[in-house]
Amino acid sequence: MKAITELSISNARETVKHFNDAPANVKDYLRDNIKHDLNNLYMSYDKQNDTFVLNDRLPKLELYNYMVN
Repeated sequence: MKAITELSISNARETVKHFNDAPANVKDYLRDNIKHDLNNLYMSYDKQNDTFVLNDRLPKLELYNYMVN
């Protein structure tokens, strides 16, 4: 479970980096597609800055719940 979560966090980091560095026309195309699965991708959207940020609380909570149960 930990390895899967770490891989998902790594993928989310890459997605955030690529989106935030992309030109405006690419952001317009990708924004809605990424927003659709925000919780699964461990990201949140900052509407004011038009950027995505890594949400590291979700994977920590998932790992905690996995260890407790």
